[in-house]
Amino acid sequence: MWEPKDCCCCCSRKTGCLVLGGLGVAFALLSIISDIHAFTTVSVVDMADGICTEPQFSHFENCRKIVPNIVMWVMVSHFVGAVICLMAYSMLIHGVNKKIPCLMMPSMVLMLIKIIFASLLGLLLVILMISGHVPSHMMVFDVILVSLFLATFIWTYILLVVRSHYREMRCENAEDHRVLIEEPVSEKELIGKGLGY
Repeated sequence: MWEPKDCCCCCSRKTGCLVLGGLGVAFALLSIISDIHAFTTVSVVDMADGICTEPQFSHFENCRKIVPNIVMWVMVSHFVGAVICLMAYSMLIHGVNKKIPCLMMPSMVLMLIKIIFASLLGLLLVILMISGHVPSHMMVFDVILVSLFLATFIWTYILLVVRSHYREMRCENAEDHRVLIEEPVSEKELIGKGLGY
């Protein structure tokens, strides 16, 4: 598998991992703060009423019963995801600083999940556009599709950078903890020390 020698052609992989981890922590904290603000200020019932009054949803009979639950689940899921991201990227920074490779694993797993999710979502959107279930002439779906594929490319590159530094750290740790094998002592030396038979 291809391994980048540096990050973004300008800094080392270690620096890149620290910067990426810092950005991940910053975005996770912003998401948590915005979610807490939404929980305390936004009324789910009012939001559901606003959605259900739209012409495309007004014909659903149970709209005002179903939509509040969906909105709440989305908000809670987003909050939990932000907390998981905060923990994973914090572990990435700590693992890189303290040279503990195993602490980098959660962030790599998280990035892999993001790549798979974005790829599947993009593929589903393409299938829906080809089959005619989603209007292909609407600009918003084109923007979403391009954003998903761009995010998939960026996350794949970031994952390769982190994985390369992870492998480098594992090799360094293996060399540091390599057991030194002593040279065999000859029989004459043993007799000289009174240890011979």
